[in-house]
Amino acid sequence: MCPRLFTIYGPIAIQSYGFMIVVGLLVFLGLTYFHPRRAKLMTGDTYINAVFIALLVGVLGGRTLGVIADWPSFSANPIEVFYPWVGGFVVLGAILGIVTVMPIYLWKHNIPVFETLDFAAVYAPLMQAIARFGCLFSGCCYGAIVSSPTWFTVTFTNLEAHIPQHLLGVPLLPTQLFAAMASAFIFILMLLLRKKFTYIGQTVFFYLLSENVARFGVDFFRGDRGTLSHVLCFDLSQFQIYSATFFVICLIGFIAVSLYGKKVYVD
Repeated sequence: MCPRLFTIYGPIAIQSYGFMIVVGLLVFLGLTYFHPRRAKLMTGDTYINAVFIALLVGVLGGRTLGVIADWPSFSANPIEVFYPWVGGFVVLGAILGIVTVMPIYLWKHNIPVFETLDFAAVYAPLMQAIARFGCLFSGCCYGAIVSSPTWFTVTFTNLEAHIPQHLLGVPLLPTQLFAAMASAFIFILMLLLRKKFTYIGQTVFFYLLSENVARFGVDFFRGDRGTLSHVLCFDLSQFQIYSATFFVICLIGFIAVSLYGKKVYVD
């Protein structure tokens, strides 16, 4: 795999992970910017500004949760928290940052909040699926060790891969692909079900529910699960506990908008 595409200067380089995030974002923009629904929600300039802010808070949220989860690695040299080329990014944190900040931004600009989030939620999992290939290229989010290599294992040999050095040359489960396939499946599901959601807000909450289920399930196969907690006969990682917690919150939100929300306006 190729964690670093090319070096700009010193430690500053174009990383595969960041590159795939950009590719995913461009695909997302291409599908949403020219969509007639976007034009009915806001102007093109406002939409670009909203996407830029969402990207910014997503990066900050993902980095923040990544640092919190891997604080022992940063505690010895805290300044590395501000070094983007030093690992530590969690997609779940990015999603939380976006769904926390963007409603405030949309509300302040008199843009319908849940209608906009519903619209974006249909295409967000496709962006995530593409970005997950960056995880594969860089070696992060790696899978558990398997006894012998098969057609469905991955072995990292690049010294810059973001995995522990003792795992170089060791066959691992391709959990990055598991996550990418899960997000791709969610995207297809969103396309098929979006007209079935008759209340505003159901789409975005269903997306969040699905992503938390995907993260919870894929985590069982990851090799970087970290500290485990024994819960109801399962050994759960901290991110599985996060996912389960957010799942319950999103389920409450889905039920609330289903019972008390407004009907989707069909134009």
